[in-house]
Amino acid sequence: MRARYPATLAHGAVCTALVVAAIGAGAYVFSGKAQAQIRFFGFGETHAPPQQQARIINTRLRDTRTRDTVKPTTSSSNPLAGLPDADAHDIKQAMPKDLPPRPKGSDARICATQTENLAYYRVQSCTRIIGTGKLAGEPLGVAYALRGLAYLDRSDIASAIADLNRAINLAPDFAPAYQNRGNAWYARGNFGQAIADYGKAIELDPASPSPYVSRAAVRRDLGYDDGALEDYQKAISLGGSKANAYAGRGQLYLRRKEFTRALADFDQALRLDPDVDNIMLRAQARDGTGDLDGAIRDYEDAFRRNPKSSEPLIAEAAVWRKKGNLDRSIAALDRAVPLDEKPALALRLRAEAWREKGDKKRAHADIARALKTQWTVNGLRVRAELRLDDGDADGALKDVESVLKIEPDNIDAIAVRALAYARKKDDAKALPDLDKVIAADANNAMALATRGQILYAKADTDKALHDFNRAVELKAGNAAIYLARAEIYAGKGDADRAIADLEQAIRLDPKPAAPYLERAALRAHKGDAAGALADTNAVIAREPKNFQAYYQRGALYAAAKDRDAALADYRKAVTLNPAMAEAKQALAAIEDGMRREQEASARAAEARRQAEAAAQAKLREAEGKAREADTKAREAEAQKRDAQAKKRDAEKRDAEKQKVAVAAPPRDPRPAAETDDDGDITAATPATRTAKPVVLPPPREAHKTRKNAGKDASKATRETPRERKLREAQERKEAARKEAARKEASRKPAAHKPAPVRQADRQPAPRSGHYYAPPPRQLTEREKREMYFRQMDTRRRGARFTDVWR
Repeated sequence: MRARYPATLAHGAVCTALVVAAIGAGAYVFSGKAQAQIRFFGFGETHAPPQQQARIINTRLRDTRTRDTVKPTTSSSNPLAGLPDADAHDIKQAMPKDLPPRPKGSDARICATQTENLAYYRVQSCTRIIGTGKLAGEPLGVAYALRGLAYLDRSDIASAIADLNRAINLAPDFAPAYQNRGNAWYARGNFGQAIADYGKAIELDPASPSPYVSRAAVRRDLGYDDGALEDYQKAISLGGSKANAYAGRGQLYLRRKEFTRALADFDQALRLDPDVDNIMLRAQARDGTGDLDGAIRDYEDAFRRNPKSSEPLIAEAAVWRKKGNLDRSIAALDRAVPLDEKPALALRLRAEAWREKGDKKRAHADIARALKTQWTVNGLRVRAELRLDDGDADGALKDVESVLKIEPDNIDAIAVRALAYARKKDDAKALPDLDKVIAADANNAMALATRGQILYAKADTDKALHDFNRAVELKAGNAAIYLARAEIYAGKGDADRAIADLEQAIRLDPKPAAPYLERAALRAHKGDAAGALADTNAVIAREPKNFQAYYQRGALYAAAKDRDAALADYRKAVTLNPAMAEAKQALAAIEDGMRREQEASARAAEARRQAEAAAQAKLREAEGKAREADTKAREAEAQKRDAQAKKRDAEKRDAEKQKVAVAAPPRDPRPAAETDDDGDITAATPATRTAKPVVLPPPREAHKTRKNAGKDASKATRETPRERKLREAQERKEAARKEAARKEASRKPAAHKPAPVRQADRQPAPRSGHYYAPPPRQLTEREKREMYFRQMDTRRRGARFTDVWR
């Protein structure tokens, strides 16, 4: 924004659009002694009407009309005083084509006017007046002062200084000439000469506030704030009612960041002069106080008052960008670009907005167009930043070096160079640049964050954490800052702060997978398995080939006893990175555990099988013992019954024998039987003896009857060897039959108890004495199973010598 500077003679613009001079008008008053007494009405005073000024000049010209032409006096001390005057042809050639129509009136009236856009006509009229040669002394000095002021309004600084030098030579006590020459020197950049002229004007007219305001403006721009504030206070105390004093002091407060005081001064300046420049200044003050909406309203008002200027729109775009609304910022810049013939500034700012928005393609297009329109150091800096974002550190360094050749102390360019060195891992060059940037601007969040990252890489965590904390306090919107600080907190064991920083990093930039992976590890450490699993899934969704994410998720599945899922993730991690030892060890541990479990399961199954086999063996043994006991019990019972039956039979036989003995005839002395050649017993023939029945005792009772043979020899016949053999064979056969019947009964219980075999039912053995075993019977299903299991057990353990007994 252009600053506005006060002047004494009139209000005009100065060179390079940096200074605007506010000047007053003069009136000529001549005394009766023909000495011109000149009083210029300065800042804050009432100007004489142009008609009065013209009348004064015409009167003086009329009084000197009969005189010869008087040439301006020269001073040897001023080399510019003797320069020739410009003629009408020169002035006409210098006049632009778009001038307004020449005003009506005399040359004196036009020369004395204060209208800035009529400066060419004012120079022409003043030149004609000076060229008449009718003025001399102080009146001629006033004429030169008026023309010098007109040159100043035309931004012709050299001609203005030349005419003001003549004016001071002709009227050395004329204070406004010094003040206006001070304005010219200031516009030319000679600030020391400007302050000296303002001081001379104050010395000649200490009651005028205008020179104080002019000198305060120079002191303010030179950084002498205390002296500038003193001059502004003095100007206001002298009753200056112009807006310039309040606007100037407001700018001083604005630079000192005293935004509340600046806002009050700009409000007062706008009440006195609702100028566009004052509206723009008040918008800056509102921006400083945080009233961004008010600042936007002021910029819009300034644009409505001056719709051909892009400055309000550019400033408004900056406020929208500060509010974080990049779309509205870009929209304001879109309106500003067509207003300028060379919109390099608007294009550069729009490129920066596109860069922040992430549209690098449009950003590159705008900055290329801006540099093509106007080659500026800021444009090069922005292009360097864009190249750095694209990873072209060498291209960024090339642009930055071009900037530093023009402006060696450009802190923004040094900051970009530091970032480029940091990107190239050249910390030795990056750190000095970062230190220089931070020393110049302690609030440069990006420089603090970058230096913090370098210090953290060098394991200087305390200093790095200090830089990161300061960057966060400055509201740096860079996710890398929070990510780096989270790593420091995690290293210090502060998981809660680390997770909070990672969440902030993810909120600022949710695309990278690294913050999710770090947060997953921290959540797993705190026992938040569900949150850790969600983060690892997010990492895999963003980077399907991230082997570390598969490894971490496998660990989570392993902790949850989901071995199948853990094995799948570990195998995926090893596939993606065959050199990952952690995944290999984890995979081997799970597979070894599964193998041990299988072996233990097999051993347990074998133990159960053996236990079951032992139990079955014991059961069979118990069943065999039970069967044996039952068999013994049945045999005992059978023996008891047999004994009882034998006793009864014996008693019956004894009774029958007694009856036979009583009724039998005398015994034949011949033998009752003979033995044939084979040794068999044969019965006697009827021819040799009388038929007589032979009663044989039961075979099983033979050994008992022999005990009583001696007692009853007359009643029974002695058993022969053959009879004994027959009896024993019959007994063996009967025992075998009973044993077979017992086994059959133990295998398949009979529906009813079989009737005991009577003695009379027994069949004697054949007379040959040989025993013929009955045909083999069919085995039952239970016997077949037992035989099968015995054979399997024999095959498993091998043959033993006791197997022959089976």
